[in-house]
Amino acid sequence: MELKLDLFNISLPSGGTAFGLSQDWFPDRFKRTAGCGSVAAANIFLYYFRQYPCDKINLFDAGARFDRPGVCDVLPLMEEMWRFFTPGFMGLHKVADFISDAKNFGHSRGRSFETDVLEVPKNKKQRPDQIAAAAFIDGALKEGFPVAFLNLSNGGIKGLDSWHWVTIVSCDASDGLTVTAADYGKRITVDIARWLESSALGGGFAVIKR
Repeated sequence: MELKLDLFNISLPSGGTAFGLSQDWFPDRFKRTAGCGSVAAANIFLYYFRQYPCDKINLFDAGARFDRPGVCDVLPLMEEMWRFFTPGFMGLHKVADFISDAKNFGHSRGRSFETDVLEVPKNKKQRPDQIAAAAFIDGALKEGFPVAFLNLSNGGIKGLDSWHWVTIVSCDASDGLTVTAADYGKRITVDIARWLESSALGGGFAVIKR
């Protein structure tokens, strides 16, 4: 089961369409700067709420409008995710912290989420190879789970911010490992195979299973 990418579409006041959420929509300046982890989580739950409306009833405001959402409709979700996925002094810079925050959100709603992680250590000799990364990412997507991607160093890949979370929504492992991700309300493409080799600090991948 591949993800339904149209469920990440957000109507903009200008009449255009964003792909996924953007931390630039936060009214608060600090949140606009440091809110990437909470936005990655919000992207994941927005997808679940739209794909499985019963999740919205169990986990969020039953009156929230996510069927054809605009920016004003998704801001409460972003703010709620900020409450749980709150960055510290160095931001939300550990995959383990992201998973812990997800579990805390679930527990606050009487739910216990299954999760999965693939750490990418700073030490390049300890990193998973391209095959392991492809199996993790592609496996999650085919089960219907978006993948949160923590990139502490972009390894020189243009268009990918360092010390940043994005939400992976599709991948192509037929020749290397390239993913499509939602970032700042846009689609970006990332060569994960290259990133695994070139990133100076690593990061990791996290899955919250509904």
